Amino acid sequence: LLFTGGRSVWLELPSYGFKNPDFSYRDSKSYVEVFGVYWHRNHDPKILEDAYDRAGLRCLVIQEMDLLNSPSVCKSRIVDFLYKTSETTRFDSSSGE
Repeated sequence: LLFTGGRSVWLELPSYGFKNPDFSYRDSKSYVEVFGVYWHRNHDPKILEDAYDRAGLRCLVIQEMDLLNSPSVCKSRIVDFLYKTSETTRFDSSSGE
């Protein structure tokens, strides 16, 4: 998982616009966003996840308060998300797609 929130990666998401994801995972088209209380207090994570999905990408949104209150739960969610990404990537490459 690579930090890309420093504006090193930009994506154009349909019906959402340009987005600089917080973290990216290898070349698997999977991203993790952290919604902070200050910057994202009025944002709906589902809208962002749907925008990534429409672009053929995967996104997991972690809320700042969840990260602060239950870091182990967030870690498990991220590991599960990345594990599913690895399975999909492995399956796609072995099938020739």
